[in-house]
Amino acid sequence: MARTYRSNKELLLMEIVKLEIETDQSVIEQVIQVHQNRLPRLPVPSLADTGLKYLDTVEPLVLPFQYQVAQENVRDFIEGQGKELYEKLLLRNQTEPYSWLETWWNEKAYFEYRERLPINVSFQMEFPDCSEDTRGEDRGAHLIFLILLFRDRLESGEIEPEVISGNQNCMNAYTKFFNACRIPKYGKDYTVC
Repeated sequence: MARTYRSNKELLLMEIVKLEIETDQSVIEQVIQVHQNRLPRLPVPSLADTGLKYLDTVEPLVLPFQYQVAQENVRDFIEGQGKELYEKLLLRNQTEPYSWLETWWNEKAYFEYRERLPINVSFQMEFPDCSEDTRGEDRGAHLIFLILLFRDRLESGEIEPEVISGNQNCMNAYTKFFNACRIPKYGKDYTVC
């Protein structure tokens, strides 16, 4: 019996036909949520530590007299307006569902940022490379096919939480990886899921 050969394009078309029925986004959210609730909250750095880190960063970039001015500014900030802002940050940490930073990050790094997101901001996916003699359209079809396979694994709960240096990573971004669309708008974009 002869074996049927299917090109990447044919496999891609078969996969797209399978996906014509909309995926239930809540399935992905439930799978991610199981692991998400076990993560520790992103810590709020102390005001003093933040001031020291700022000074460590600035010192090699400025002249000694400028560094003295920076030290005075940091001290004034920590003793003055910094206390009030830090209290607001601590309050925000209690009211945000996952992290005090998440909403700000999404707004500033994604929705208000005007550079190319896939290159400058977004996370990446790695797949095995095609052979060098593969044509561009076959390579593109193969990439889309692999992304769809990843989507199937994500929806079925097969994707394990990412662990780096023994620490589980936040995977909340995966809830928007598929079935979401960024809509351009003047000033700040928004998503539709």
